[in-house]
Amino acid sequence: MDIQLIAVDLDGTALNSKKEISPRTMAAIKNALKAGKFVIPATGRSLGSMPKELLEIQGLSYLILNNGSVVALMPGNNFIFSHVFRSEISLSLFEQFRTYPCMILAAKPECSMLDHGIFGVKDEKMQNRFMVIKKAWNPLIVDIGKAIHEDPFWVNFFSLIFTDESEWQRVFSFLKKQEGLNVTSSTWCCIDIMPAGIHKGMALCFIAEKLGLEMSQVMAIGDNLNDMEMLQHSGCGVAMGNSVEALKELADRVTLSCDEDGVALAIEAIL
Repeated sequence: MDIQLIAVDLDGTALNSKKEISPRTMAAIKNALKAGKFVIPATGRSLGSMPKELLEIQGLSYLILNNGSVVALMPGNNFIFSHVFRSEISLSLFEQFRTYPCMILAAKPECSMLDHGIFGVKDEKMQNRFMVIKKAWNPLIVDIGKAIHEDPFWVNFFSLIFTDESEWQRVFSFLKKQEGLNVTSSTWCCIDIMPAGIHKGMALCFIAEKLGLEMSQVMAIGDNLNDMEMLQHSGCGVAMGNSVEALKELADRVTLSCDEDGVALAIEAIL
């Protein structure tokens, strides 16, 4: 298999459960770059949430950010693609989301914004999750509604964070039926909403075309529903051992978990 491009999700994939990249995984990425392969981080994170040690790797050429809504060219972090919701859509969606018992995050290329309100729920579990997301993603804490009213042309995607699984599933099922949206999930009790047709797979095809590569020359590695299109479009789709079952079912192969250097194992196998 002539793999020339490796697209790697971050949380639950290249990053372990402590949100760290292991020495073996880091070495595998660097060895792939030295071997002339393209390695593309493909994440739901914005640029401001990217791990510093990844951005400092010599040889990275592109980043897929905000679940495929944004593509950045390295070095220099130049945003060469950014798809946002239409102004009237972002406004109406936010008003709808405020009726759900969740936290609301909205992303633009430079950073993620976490709304200062936790709507409809005040339990300790939600407060704890608020702190975890704040530490891992380093979002700005703002009044998202006010930010959208002042300038509605910046939202790449929304993320709704729940702690009640039944509510999460109810809202997920409802939003999946709405036209004009791509509704997916990147982690437990989280719903990610992008404009229809926007996903990591689309961004990956965009980059492969720019590099003159066939998708048969691409390997994609991920762990959750927001990685599905990326694996489907690639010549070799690899699911992590800790992946959701739906991703394992469509993957060409399953590697070890994020805490067992599954990404390193998958990369080493093609070098």
